[in-house]
Amino acid sequence: MRNLYQRLINYSVEQRIKRYEQGGKKYDKEKIVKEMEATNPIALFLLFQGLIWVIDNNLKLGIYEFLFPYMRLVFIILIVIGINHYFGWIRLKK
Repeated sequence: MRNLYQRLINYSVEQRIKRYEQGGKKYDKEKIVKEMEATNPIALFLLFQGLIWVIDNNLKLGIYEFLFPYMRLVFIILIVIGINHYFGWIRLKK
């Protein structure tokens, strides 16, 4: 699973760098990596949430209505973690 996630990060970084190079803009690879590490979990969660909504809507299970408050909380937590990862406000010591 980590290997797949790392491949997703690398692919996202490569695509962003290609866009910058095509536009003739300067870029900082480390900044792009941090940005992708911060935003990809949010995007994956939104994809997962959309998948649950489609399945629930088609099968009429009523699960999405029950899970929505929890999904909103997880979404907010992922945003805060992503912002913290990008800006590095809080660091945990090992």
